[in-house]
Amino acid sequence: MYKQEFYHPDTLLSEMLKQNYQLNMTLVLLDIKLGFCPRAKAKEVCAQHNVSVDLLLFICNMYSFDEYKTNDYPGSLPFDESLEYILRVNKYTQKEIFPYVKQEYKSIEGLLTVSQKNNLEKILADFLEVFNKFFVDFEEVTKEFLKTRERLNLLQTRILFEQIDEIIILIELMSNTLSKSQASSGNDESYNHFKYYLAFLMRGLPKHQRISKYALKPMFSE
Repeated sequence: MYKQEFYHPDTLLSEMLKQNYQLNMTLVLLDIKLGFCPRAKAKEVCAQHNVSVDLLLFICNMYSFDEYKTNDYPGSLPFDESLEYILRVNKYTQKEIFPYVKQEYKSIEGLLTVSQKNNLEKILADFLEVFNKFFVDFEEVTKEFLKTRERLNLLQTRILFEQIDEIIILIELMSNTLSKSQASSGNDESYNHFKYYLAFLMRGLPKHQRISKYALKPMFSE
């Protein structure tokens, strides 16, 4: 039973997108083509595209409502479909978001003092290194699980998700460093663009982590 204050199978998908335009990318990553009937319910669009409506609603509720928790969802999610979605999100972040973060850094590089530049470059390098390591580790443990169907032990599980915590700390450090640099050099619009991408990651990563932990429970030790 779905709680009525959140999206449910009879919610119009067009209304969901109107309330949170960022869900467009969720649909793309779930392989749902845009251009469906404005009066189509979530369950109808999912049926047409052979996508689990439970998975769609779990993801969309998690990204749209801060008060939505995993225990608001009444059941389990299809593992293989969930894993495919999560791997697509990881690849999208690597191929689309990372280049923008690097590009936005280049746009403010000339506004920084030598000290600010050295500091920010070190944090950015650490951020990219840890994030890339997480992607590689996640793909490796996924392949191993699909081969053996043996759960990750507690240490493996902790290490994997601690990497996300470390990434969030590095994003916060970058954002704070940017704010200090912006205050000393003037309110240049380039800073705001860079901070937008960092804020996007800050909002999305914890929710993506919760989705992964819940949807992929068969992989992880309790």
